[in-house]
Amino acid sequence: MASGSESGATFVLKNSSGGTVFGPAAIGANLGSWSGSYPDVYPLDFDGFTTAGTYSISVSGPIAALSPDFNIDSPANLYTTPLSNTLFFYQNERDGPNFVATALRTAAGHLNDASAKVYITPLMNTNGRFSGDLTPATLNGSQDLINGAGGWWDAGDYMKFVETHSYTVGMMLVGIRDFPNEMGATGVKQNGLHFPD
Repeated sequence: MASGSESGATFVLKNSSGGTVFGPAAIGANLGSWSGSYPDVYPLDFDGFTTAGTYSISVSGPIAALSPDFNIDSPANLYTTPLSNTLFFYQNERDGPNFVATALRTAAGHLNDASAKVYITPLMNTNGRFSGDLTPATLNGSQDLINGAGGWWDAGDYMKFVETHSYTVGMMLVGIRDFPNEMGATGVKQNGLHFPD
């Protein structure tokens, strides 16, 4: 983010000793304004640089700048703990008779859902509210039952809501994308983690 135009600026990536390890490279096209204080935002592309270490970015141009130090690390080192935590959370949320036993989950839950009653979708009024009584769905003269046991706990049981659940799913998708051999369809067990099918 810049306080003014950085047209023609370049940047380099420096290691902890101050040596240039990437660049100089041109900054990207102006992406627009962040705020009144930072009316110009430019991307810096150094995705191809993957050597682990501590680095800083130095910009040369109309407004010179030096970033704080930051670390680059391997995907395995960066993702092992978040993916392990994500998998633990996902397994801990598993419901029904095939739950995954953990220190937080010592017994199956919602086993009565193995004989869940089925109802016809109720009528809805113009305000979007259901109205009238529930009507049992029948099969051969008896109320229809389904095996609804399993799945995952909902927000009323264990706190997961939108943020926690979306983070978990997002991290698992990152793991599948970046570690297909460990988290792909084969369900490989590696580094003490088991990523099921």
